[in-house]
Amino acid sequence: MRGTETLRLRGVTGALAAVLHLPARPPTPLVIACHGLLSTNDSPKYVELADALAEAGLTCARFDFGGCGGSAGALKETTVARRVAELAAVAEALAAHRCVAGGLGLMGSSLGGLIALRHAKGDPRVRAVVTWATPADLKDLQGEEALLLRYGLGRPLLEELERGEGLEAPGGLARCLILHGAADALVPVAHARALYARAAEPKDLAILPGADHVFSDPAARAEALSRTVVWFTRFLLDGAA
Repeated sequence: MRGTETLRLRGVTGALAAVLHLPARPPTPLVIACHGLLSTNDSPKYVELADALAEAGLTCARFDFGGCGGSAGALKETTVARRVAELAAVAEALAAHRCVAGGLGLMGSSLGGLIALRHAKGDPRVRAVVTWATPADLKDLQGEEALLLRYGLGRPLLEELERGEGLEAPGGLARCLILHGAADALVPVAHARALYARAAEPKDLAILPGADHVFSDPAARAEALSRTVVWFTRFLLDGAA
């Protein structure tokens, strides 16, 4: 029977809040959704995506990175490396869940997409990745100290950016779907094209007309959701290489 399960997962420095959306016939492959820098897992697009994936027969987890939403920690302590480690902890914990069996898919929006790609590079369980509005690198954030501090971010992230660590999404990953809005004012479309150029086949790129950074247009979001579900179904359920 379909439903949801609320979880507290062990993170790097504290508990991470997560919600598992269960399909009608578990166990199944798992998709983990990764939110952006200042977002949370209860953003409507993640809830809609998790429901759609469960309807399609996949288990989906949406969770809050440390210092966001219901997770322990402080946003001012976040770094890219810490978020990659938190995603790894979530993936490891859920791999043993009774409703999970088979491959792993990762979906990430904005910075969450870069985090997903970085984790996928080192985790052979990952069979497919979908990114929404994701930067190919974080070089545009270098020197933006006042802006980052204004949004509650802190010295750890600033120092990480100053050192040039974790600024670029990895290349060579196969089975990547890159979705981006043509009207994204925060992350230019050139980032999507760069991600696509770095990825290995099979891969796909879709620039959605009129879509902004958060896919607020209902038609654009519906298309993004549909494409995402089809991609994960293809590589996690249908067994395509």
